[in-house]
Amino acid sequence: MEKILKMMSALGEKNRLRIFMVLLEHKDLCVCQLAALLGLAMPTVSRHTSILREARLVQSRKSGRWVHFSIADSIPELLVACLKESLGDSEQVQDDRKKVAMMLCGETNPACMTER
Repeated sequence: MEKILKMMSALGEKNRLRIFMVLLEHKDLCVCQLAALLGLAMPTVSRHTSILREARLVQSRKSGRWVHFSIADSIPELLVACLKESLGDSEQVQDDRKKVAMMLCGETNPACMTER
C-alpha cells in the first residue's frame, strides 16, 4: 500500500504529472528539456524529478553534464493506461506534446541542446 500511496502523492502535483505524461511518450528527456517545457528553473525541475524518482516512477541516467529521465520499468500498466485515458486528450498534455516535438525537431532549443 505504501508504494502506491507514494506514487499517487508524487503525481498529485501538476508539474510532476506533466513530467510523467511527457515521459510516457518521449522515452528520454534531460532536465534542460523538461525545464524548457515547464518554464521552470532547472533546480525546481530537479526537485520534481527527485520526488518522481523516490516514488519509483522515473529513472535517471547521467550522460556527460546532462541527466536524462525516463519512465521506470516497474510502473503498473494499469496506472499508465488510466493516466493515458484520463489525460491523453487534455489541453495541457496536447500543448506539452507540441512543445516537446518542436524541441526535438530543433525549432526551439533548450540550453543543453545548443551546447552539444
